[in-house]
Amino acid sequence: MNFLDKIEDKIFDWVLAALGCYLIRYKSNVDNLKTQVKELRGARDRLQRIVDTDRGNLMKIEDDVKRRLTESDDIIAVAGIILEDDKKGWWLNIMSRYQVSKRADKAALEAKNLKNEILKIDGNSVGYHEPTQVVETATSNRGYEVFESRRLILTDVLKALENPDITRIGVYGMGGIGKTMLVKEVLKQAEKGKLFDKYLFLVVSNDPDLKRIQREIAEQLDLELAVESELVRADKLRERLKQENRVLIILDDIWKYLDLEALGIFFGDDQKGCKLLLTSRLQNTLRDMGTQKQFPVEVLSGNEAISLFEKIVGYLAGEFKSKMPQIVKECAGLPIAITTVANALKNRKNIGVWKYALNQLKKSRPIEIVGTDEKAVYESIKLSYDFLPDEEKSLLLLCSLHGEDYDIMIEDLLKYAVGWDLLKNDHKIEDARSTVHKSVEGLKDSCLLLDGKNNGTVKCMTQKEGFSFRQKGFRKESKDTVAIPDSFFEGLKDLKVLKLSEAGKSFVLRVLRVLRAFFVFEGSRQMIWMILLRMFSDFGVEVLEVLEGFEA
Repeated sequence: MNFLDKIEDKIFDWVLAALGCYLIRYKSNVDNLKTQVKELRGARDRLQRIVDTDRGNLMKIEDDVKRRLTESDDIIAVAGIILEDDKKGWWLNIMSRYQVSKRADKAALEAKNLKNEILKIDGNSVGYHEPTQVVETATSNRGYEVFESRRLILTDVLKALENPDITRIGVYGMGGIGKTMLVKEVLKQAEKGKLFDKYLFLVVSNDPDLKRIQREIAEQLDLELAVESELVRADKLRERLKQENRVLIILDDIWKYLDLEALGIFFGDDQKGCKLLLTSRLQNTLRDMGTQKQFPVEVLSGNEAISLFEKIVGYLAGEFKSKMPQIVKECAGLPIAITTVANALKNRKNIGVWKYALNQLKKSRPIEIVGTDEKAVYESIKLSYDFLPDEEKSLLLLCSLHGEDYDIMIEDLLKYAVGWDLLKNDHKIEDARSTVHKSVEGLKDSCLLLDGKNNGTVKCMTQKEGFSFRQKGFRKESKDTVAIPDSFFEGLKDLKVLKLSEAGKSFVLRVLRVLRAFFVFEGSRQMIWMILLRMFSDFGVEVLEVLEGFEA
């Protein structure tokens, strides 16, 4: 036998042995496959239950765990095909039985190995919490409208965030003006432009809970903060923030100075990519917090207000359309008022309801409009009022007596405040004037007063607040023809200030004569001299003649 014949015989023996092995062990290989698949399926199901639990707890599943689950499904599927072939029984020819047996043996080994890998997985290491990323989506910022006035502020704030020399930015405006929605949109756009790696959003409120703020910061940074001491918590937060190179922290609704470093919010000189964005109703608070840029958010323009109202109530026609601008005007450009009233009137098909709503708004009683949320519209402004110093409160109440869009002369506010004895600590007119101007600036910073059209005037943002003083007056039909009865001022012994606007000379002189006839008490002199301060330049010596008999 030559060499080639020997090789052929050897190969034949090997093939025959292999065929015989798989043919002889056919049943045991198939049975072993069934057993291994059953055990693999049990291990896989246990792992899947742990995965489902972790996913329910908002955890992300480890990639190797997901891979093993996928491989399990693949092996179980292959085993199913092999076992289906086995069901063909003795109809299989020898070669087919060999192939089934061989595939079963291989699949059983793979199933066994994968089962053992799954059993080694620690149930506590299947999932993990992703680093918290507070990115406000369109859903969480529902209701935000891209008005031109807001778009300009949004653009400016984003530019400031990209400026490496600016680390603290402020946004301010009165309650209900839309500051929170604006900064949420800033956050959304910043995330879209990948300006930062991490975003933190926290609400401070008018009564800040420092431990709560620290806890929320820690949660968003995935930092364990179980200690009770505020100092230790601050140190831990400070150390954790040092690890960040590009983080945006938004602190919303700050009412008073907050020591951020003591809280644990501190960025080193080498952390130029870390920024703070603060919102407040008070511009002074933002200045105190060290903001390098401050952006005011003002009321909506007339067209923007109408657009917002129409978007909520839908298409309007006929008398509904004609009433709509009047209703919107009464909302004074305040987004929260516009949306609340619009939602109350949405789907109201009876024009009488709209007329009633307009009347209530004019009377400053929106609570009587069915469907409005008094708290949503007015509580924020009321809160701003409650936090004012006493002098600013008094001045704001004086301003609220004027009509909507009325230009209030600051010098008039001085006269009313003195006449009502609201400035008890000021005994000189110049001191009182300084106090009034300081209070006016404070109210502007709180966004409760706006500059008027003319120099030395302001406009009030709170006519709809319902603040009022008790008043008694009369309505003149013309400047010079009003008949004032001699008994008109009877019973008004508490009268200290009387405003005579746009009055003709004869009318003013008639009023003063009636006053002289009835007021003989001490307070009358103060009132008369307040009138004199206003009228002297117009009527000069004639007024002095009328005042003859009064002491200076």
